[in-house]
This record gives sequence, C-alpha cells and structure tokens, in this order.
Amino acid sequence: MKNASSGSTIIVHPGIYSENIEIKRSLSIISKSGSPNDTIIKAENPNYHIFHVNASNVTICGFTITGAFEEPEDYYFPDRGINVSIFNETSGKDEVVHSSDGQWGIVPKNWAGICVDGTDNNNITDNTILGNNRGILIKSSNNNLIENNTAINNDGAISIWYSSDFNSIINNKISFDEITMNKYGISLIESKHNEIHNNNLLNLDIILLQSDDNNVINNTINFGVWGIHLIESTSNNVYCNSISGTNNGIILRKDSNSNTLSDNAVFENSMGIRLESCSNNNTISENILKNDEEIYFSDCSDNNNIYKNKIDYSKYLTRPYVVIMISVSAVIIVYVFILLLRK
Repeated sequence: MKNASSGSTIIVHPGIYSENIEIKRSLSIISKSGSPNDTIIKAENPNYHIFHVNASNVTICGFTITGAFEEPEDYYFPDRGINVSIFNETSGKDEVVHSSDGQWGIVPKNWAGICVDGTDNNNITDNTILGNNRGILIKSSNNNLIENNTAINNDGAISIWYSSDFNSIINNKISFDEITMNKYGISLIESKHNEIHNNNLLNLDIILLQSDDNNVINNTINFGVWGIHLIESTSNNVYCNSISGTNNGIILRKDSNSNTLSDNAVFENSMGIRLESCSNNNTISENILKNDEEIYFSDCSDNNNIYKNKIDYSKYLTRPYVVIMISVSAVIIVYVFILLLRK
C-alpha cells in the first residue's frame, strides 16, 4: 500500500490480517472475494484506528474489521467541584458554606474500525464492523457514503461528528447483543444536511446532538432506550420510521425546534412521542401511535402543531375507570327505561 500511487485499486486476498492502516492518498481497497466473512482485518494495536483515512476519494469494501477497542478510562475532573456561598451581612462578604472536590468520571475511547478524518467523497460499503469503540467514525468530513455495512457490538456503530455534512448513511444493519444506556447505533454531533435512510437497528438508537437540517427516513428500530432522540437539534425531518420496544419512540429535548415528525409507525413503546425542555414549533402529523402513552409535553414545549395522527384508543377500554364509566352508564340507562315503563 505504501508504494501504491493515487487512484490505484488494491485487491486483498482472503485471509486474516493484523494491521493498523494509514491511508494518505486516494485508493480503492477491496477484498478479492467481496465477502467480509473470509477477509478479516484485525487491529494490530487495539488502541488505534484500524483504517485511518486521511485522503479523499477512498473506497473500503468487503472486509470484516474488528478489534479497535480500549476500555473506558476513569478520570478525575477537578473543575467539577462545587462551592456554595452566602452573603454575610455582618462582614459584608460572601462566605463559603459548602465546598466539594472534583468528581471522577468515565471517559470512553474513540478508536474506530474505520476513521475518516477531515476528508471528503469516500465510500465505505459492504463491510462487517465488529467489536470496536467506534465502528465507523466520520470527523469533519463531507459527502461520504456509508452503505450496506453490518455493524455488530460496537460501543458506537456509526458516528457522524463535528461539521460532517452532506453524508449518506444508507441500508446498514446495526445491532448490539443487549440494550444498554451508553451504546448507540447512529449518532450525529454538530453536523448538517445528512441523509439517514433505510437502516435497521436492534437494541440501539439514533441520536442527533446539535445537528440541524438532516433527514431521518424509513429506518427501523427494534428495542432500545431512546428510539430517535433529538437534543438541541433544529429543522430535521423524521419521516416514515418504524420504532418499537423502546422507552421513548421519538424524543425531542433541549430546544429542539421546528422539526417535522410525520408518517412514523411508533408502537409498543413506553412513550410514543415526547417533547420536553422547551422544544417548540415542531410539526407532528399523520403518525401511527400505539404505545403505553402516546404524546407527552413538558417544560415549556409550546406552539407545536399536532394533527391527523392515528391513535389506537382501544387500550383505554380495558382500564378500570373506563369499565366503571360504562357500568354506571348502563345502570342509568336501565333506570331510565324502568321509569318510562311505569309511565
């Protein structure tokens, strides 16, 4: 690979390889068989990316990529200490009445199976990404295609971070063996105009943080914690997704404004659609909802437009207060009928 000129295609024969590969020129790296099952790239050093892409117009296709994983680190944050003061009228000064030290926290590692770092127009297709801190990590990179990959048991499967715009994440299969709070399927951070289409997620979620003008369309989420989760994210389109078995089907938090949620099938979740922390001016329309609770607002979430949603009301007929109302109504009807007969 070091001797390959820009624009070359490198064909990799079946086998198991231990590598950490720096790609600094435009190359196509393709398995000869086209099958990830027989062409496997393992991290030689697990504390680094397996493929680190520092050039544009790179293709990586047909590999199993595994082993870029380092355990999270316990770290002491001295600036998380707290001082509480009150004004002493006698002395005329603020006096500290409570003080605490900093706090310990867990810092995850971000070693990736494939890291695309500050480059554009790359294709990552038909790979199996297995057991990494981050499966595919896109940082400050635009117009990349991530398609037809299978991501299994990565702490974060596909990460689109920090001014990574106009990327397409399409037809990927993403799973984790169990549901856990600190894993995710697809995450966007501070990124715009991305297309997230036709992905299938098991036990994982889609999360947008401070990310605007993205399209999240026709994805399937079975089980998870958050479903589709928008935080401080504006003007996104969330259309035609199927979400089931999560705590929240779709949740908008912390000033997630002017988003459109339409034609989604949200069923068998604890909460269907949840808006909180001043999430305003959103449109929620023509969704199919069948959950423990359907639509919930809190914390000054105002001026949202909600219409033409299909809600299954049959579950309310099985609740005790409904049975009591029906019973009381029946008694009243019988009583009125008896009075009429006496006349």
